[in-house]
Amino acid sequence: MTNNPFLISHPDDLRTKINGLTGLWRRRWEHFLACAEAEQRTIRWYGSHQMCDVPTYAAFAWVVTQDPKWSAIARRDLVWLEKIYPDMRKGAYSDRDTWMWAAPMLRRAISLDWIWDSDALSDQERDRFAELFITDALKYSYIVLRHRIPPHASNQGLAMALNLVTVGYLFGVKHGSDIRARRLMEFGLPHLLHQIAALPPDAYSGEGSTYLCGVEAPLMTLACAVLEEVTGENMLRKQFKASGNSILRALELTAYIIPPSGVLPGWDHYRFMLSTSATPSAYLASRTGDPKWYDFVMHGPGWERSGHFAWMRDGYLWQFLWMPDPTANTGRDGKPYYPEPWHEPHVGGSLLSRDDHLHLLQMWDAADQKPVRCPA
Repeated sequence: MTNNPFLISHPDDLRTKINGLTGLWRRRWEHFLACAEAEQRTIRWYGSHQMCDVPTYAAFAWVVTQDPKWSAIARRDLVWLEKIYPDMRKGAYSDRDTWMWAAPMLRRAISLDWIWDSDALSDQERDRFAELFITDALKYSYIVLRHRIPPHASNQGLAMALNLVTVGYLFGVKHGSDIRARRLMEFGLPHLLHQIAALPPDAYSGEGSTYLCGVEAPLMTLACAVLEEVTGENMLRKQFKASGNSILRALELTAYIIPPSGVLPGWDHYRFMLSTSATPSAYLASRTGDPKWYDFVMHGPGWERSGHFAWMRDGYLWQFLWMPDPTANTGRDGKPYYPEPWHEPHVGGSLLSRDDHLHLLQMWDAADQKPVRCPA
């Protein structure tokens, strides 16, 4: 176990990268800090893209800058959450769409870890805030996931299992030995691993391109990072039975299907939607050492609409954490983004014309009365 901030194994390297930002990327970081400083708080702080609260930004800013101003803001946000929690429960999704609640709450639990050792928190506050996250996970994610029979791979199960493992590890292992938290982790861990193992061949879940890019793949990214910290194993390329899938394969597929325009294939009832998350691409670039995965953002239009995923606005945070250094020479010399051709036997494939003017994406389904990916 390490005293480093959760999921941030090399904080000094992160600080060097952020402090070295220039031009557009420096302005983006300054805007990030301005949003954190605004301290916007609304009762419905999670949900659709219209939600503008950024409750985890200040804690991340504290990790990067070590300025007590940001840990104080992060603490005030936790105090606010604790205060309005009973009223928030009256109109929340937690007992109906538990996954929509579980995914944002696990990221807020991570933000508590990031300021855990700061002077902003008292010992009593650490205990109270940890209790809030443990009790919340026991009441909602734990109960709902227990009754998912048989277990299955979906964004819903992924969100709830990830919540249990994250909250359980943080407050049952890293910051204490609460027996309830340990039970959350022990119960959630096999469910989380099952989310990868139960994916169909070629790692496409069948949930449509909108949910794949905006919910499932970003949560799978966090799942990989969390699993590696919890287990100490390299999970990115590990193949899981019976499908033989890996997290790497699932994340690569997500990056593949984003075309130059950013308009996703109309594989679900949302029809044609813009890609709204670049967190998986940033993580792929970080873990593989190949910046090409992040080209859609670094050299394309991906940044402006990638601030939200899985029911909370924190996409920019994770990109700042994992993206390649924008000041590094990648050999592109300002060339625009174009995707590489790809092919997956059970999903589809794409081609790019030699002059980069035409991008063709082909998908296929088994002949049936109700295709899996084509809009109804």
